Amino acid sequence: MKQLHIVKSIAYESAGMGYAALRYAEALATPGNDISLFIFDRSILEFELAPGALNLTLLDANRSNFFELRNCILNGNFDCVHIHGTWTILFAFACKWALTKKIPIVVSPHGCLEPWAFRHKLWKKKIAFYLYQKWIFSKASLLFATAKNELVSIRSLGIETPVAIIPIGVDLPGEILPIASEIKTFLFISRIHPKKGLHNLVSAWAKVRRDNWRLIIAGPDECGHLKEVRNQIDVLGLAGDFEFHGMVTGTDKLRLFSEADVFILPTHSENFGIVIAEALSYGLPVITTRAAPWKDLDTYDCGWWVDASVAGVESALIKAMDSTPERLSEMGCRARKLIEDKYSWSSISKSAKEAYEWVLDQNKKSPNFIYQQLDTLENK
Repeated sequence: MKQLHIVKSIAYESAGMGYAALRYAEALATPGNDISLFIFDRSILEFELAPGALNLTLLDANRSNFFELRNCILNGNFDCVHIHGTWTILFAFACKWALTKKIPIVVSPHGCLEPWAFRHKLWKKKIAFYLYQKWIFSKASLLFATAKNELVSIRSLGIETPVAIIPIGVDLPGEILPIASEIKTFLFISRIHPKKGLHNLVSAWAKVRRDNWRLIIAGPDECGHLKEVRNQIDVLGLAGDFEFHGMVTGTDKLRLFSEADVFILPTHSENFGIVIAEALSYGLPVITTRAAPWKDLDTYDCGWWVDASVAGVESALIKAMDSTPERLSEMGCRARKLIEDKYSWSSISKSAKEAYEWVLDQNKKSPNFIYQQLDTLENK
């Protein structure tokens, strides 16, 4: 199978989308599969490549990508084109060129259609949606969603294209030895963005704070939101409880995971939340909200899945701080087991391969994780 995956960026600022596109392509680059990844609007390669037979087309952000992408699709003899993301006009041209060559198209929205995300800069997205984005979805043979809530969001916009529910995987790290400390740590790693719920976290912390716990906030600032969060902390007199580390990668990120006791992402909207899976893979109990599709935290008893509100975050913080070190350690072991059971790349690439095979031959019986036009969560 010869596939082309297209993504705008794999810079860290692209969040889970760039990571997912890269790892999907790498996981599929096995013997018998010829996988290419076309990346534009980037200046440096920011994710480490895993070993494999992945063909990369890396373009300088200052160059025009129109003709390079056109030639790639029209001359590449691909069996399938997989577009990662939305709201980029070049994706519409990619779709047009693929249709010219009668190449099936697969699209991963990566959470861009979730209600909170869709409402952010709503008027611009509505224009793009009706100008070209809905057309892309209608011409796709299949959409990839990471969880059932994303399927609901897709259908709510009148998109009837079949949808495969396939989560994003993570690379399971080696054994992590926790670093003992008298001060316990909640760790947040993500973009510093209004949708991530940091205002709720700060408000909740003001009500339940304890002297032997601290919060570490790491991630790149977006929209000037970091200043807003810092101002809120200062007004509440909590500056001594918070540490800010900016964007972290590599060994710095590993150190933060090793030093943490609990991971927290109090998000308002998340189609998957790759950083949650990453934290679980490091053996950390996780606090997140029901705005993220992580009911598994309850099922596996490896975290707290709460309302996306100050009260919800407050209740989870209290439960985590009341837990004994032994209890947190046991939850961490179950966290790693969850990742091994459900979110390894080998398992996910197998499901993805089934989905692509169905796209290429729809006379085959569709896999049970593909939802057709009239399928609902209740009758599947």
